[in-house]
Amino acid sequence: MIRENFIYNLHRKELTYMTIGEQNFATRFAPFINERNIMGLMDELSEAQQHIEQNVNAKMVFFDFSLKMIVLLKQ
Repeated sequence: MIRENFIYNLHRKELTYMTIGEQNFATRFAPFINERNIMGLMDELSEAQQHIEQNVNAKMVFFDFSLKMIVLLKQ
């Protein structure tokens, strides 16, 4: 969804593969995904995935990820 919303925000809707419900969500969420935070968001997602694969407590990983996500979305 990060990729889809980033492309949606760039006004390239023909490159997205979203359902109607997802498009409704994207109209409100896409403005928060931009060039300043996209790489940070993807890095944090990769790190969270890696920690879960290494059997780190998933609740702790998701809590940490959500806090980092809030900071990145405000950029």
